[in-house]
Amino acid sequence: SSVPSQVPSLLPSSVPSQAPSVSQQPTESDYICEDKTSLFYVKTKNNGKDVFKDCAWLRDRILHRQEKLCAMTAPTDKSLAREVCPFTCDTCRTTSPSVAPSSAPSSEPSL
Repeated sequence: SSVPSQVPSLLPSSVPSQAPSVSQQPTESDYICEDKTSLFYVKTKNNGKDVFKDCAWLRDRILHRQEKLCAMTAPTDKSLAREVCPFTCDTCRTTSPSVAPSSAPSSEPSL
């Protein structure tokens, strides 16, 4: 029948459709760069306790302090500002490769 069914079929059709289906999967263009609500690592105090802050706290710091925290790459077992606050740190992923390599390695593989 040429009328679409109300429910998806379990098996593929024996006759291909005339036009491709519209994908419901998110695409790279659906990516929105925004800061997360989770906390990132700032430092370990002398008493051994780790200090964590949120992106709003980072945005309120002077630019030099923001840049220093956003540039941190260690310790790798903790959430870092560059990962938690990509909008504030200007570390949003891009859809095309950069012309020059970055000075610090990324924590996630590129697409």
